[in-house]
Amino acid sequence: ALEDAIVGMVRSLGQAIDAKDGYTRGHSERVARFAKETALRMGLDSETRGVVECAGRLHDVGKIGIADAILGKTQRLTQDEWRQVKKHPVTSIRILAPASMSEAAKAAVFYHHERFDGKGYPQGLSGESIPVEGRILAVADAYEAMTSNRPYRRALSKAEAVVELRRGAGTQFDPAVVEAFLKVIGESEPMAMESAAS
Repeated sequence: ALEDAIVGMVRSLGQAIDAKDGYTRGHSERVARFAKETALRMGLDSETRGVVECAGRLHDVGKIGIADAILGKTQRLTQDEWRQVKKHPVTSIRILAPASMSEAAKAAVFYHHERFDGKGYPQGLSGESIPVEGRILAVADAYEAMTSNRPYRRALSKAEAVVELRRGAGTQFDPAVVEAFLKVIGESEPMAMESAAS
């Protein structure tokens, strides 16, 4: 019963985050679903799949601390505004610290903006030093963000987003995660044919 209550609280918190910004309604649930399916495709165990699903629902909880004017801004962010946005993984961990969720889920939330090439934030980790759960969330989050309308740009089509994921494989994203994710969304074979043709 306690576990059910915690799961319910996690879902409610995720929905509260998305409700803060009308453009991202449902974003956390979709990221959670994509992340779980990607972990399954990668052959990861049920515990890891549960970790990425939970972390997916809460990956943006720290955005509660960002001003609505910044989240809804239609122009390019100033350097100071961008610094505020980049603090959200740290804020997330502060919020989640007392929660009875796994340390692996908290780590996935904290590291989902790290880049495979080490140029991400908050700690500049690279490659496999980024927990696999964080690497999975990075791809799921990026795809979901790219294919959703935002105040500052229109949504990309699925095909356009796939091109961006492929372009980022090995720099922004773990190539193995991208490969698994593309199978999840049914884009692996058409893309392989495109590559052969080009």
